[in-house]
Amino acid sequence: MQISQNKKATSYAKYVPRSYVKSLINTLRRMKIDDIKKIKGVEEKRADIILPACMVIESIMNFYNVEGFYTFMGGLRTGLLIDTLNKIGLSFPFQTLDSDLKFSRLIELGNKFNFEEPHALCVNDLAKKLFEQLKQTLNLQDKDFALLEAACILHDIGTYISFSKHHMHSYYLITNSDLTGFSINQKNMIATIAYFHRGSLPNKSHKFYQSFSKKKKDKIKKLAAILRIADGLDRSHRSFVKDIKVSIEKDNIKIVAISSEDTFLEMKAANAKKNLLEKVTGKKVSII
Repeated sequence: MQISQNKKATSYAKYVPRSYVKSLINTLRRMKIDDIKKIKGVEEKRADIILPACMVIESIMNFYNVEGFYTFMGGLRTGLLIDTLNKIGLSFPFQTLDSDLKFSRLIELGNKFNFEEPHALCVNDLAKKLFEQLKQTLNLQDKDFALLEAACILHDIGTYISFSKHHMHSYYLITNSDLTGFSINQKNMIATIAYFHRGSLPNKSHKFYQSFSKKKKDKIKKLAAILRIADGLDRSHRSFVKDIKVSIEKDNIKIVAISSEDTFLEMKAANAKKNLLEKVTGKKVSII
């Protein structure tokens, strides 16, 4: 029995998904203490407390609605030492891995479905530039970018099933995958943002979208509006657009795509997908 380790996790920290804990509980329930003692890594004198400990941990995750946790590969004395060092201002690299682990898991999931990584990373970069320049106008907070980033990385994974209507397949694959560091509700928001990267705009016929609160629906529309344009700006999948400059006026938003290449396809695609941004801002959007 081994816990799968995230690609960017070090030997100091591992991510334990809730699904693993549930599976472990079901396995241990059918085992005798003598058999548990034979499991590699299990201390003989603690074999009898592993099952109840797992049940407590699973109950805590259920109570707080979390899908996993990070565990440090060390004992109590090691933990106390780290805590003491933290109190005097010292920290270890693995203690700041959270964002790297989340991002690494997104890339890992994308590769599982044979996504086009350069395109996903380009869209993510362009979306971040748009987000930074539009967040005040859209009344978004910095923490909201985590949802947008995940949707950017995973928006095309549905092509693994079929290119036709792949946004629908992306929604299905995201909602049925484990996303490190995101709650179930956040995962569903990410899937919905990815769904609206192409095709029709959010409306009453999208029951999965209507299931969210008004506040969350508003956030989904704003983040999807950014993703649509970012995706359009890499229509050729060749990362031609290197930078973006946004100017905002009373009734207009002007987006300038900076490139030394011929971006005819990008301009056409981005302008065709600017409609959601116009809807959520009430401003006319021009992309040049």
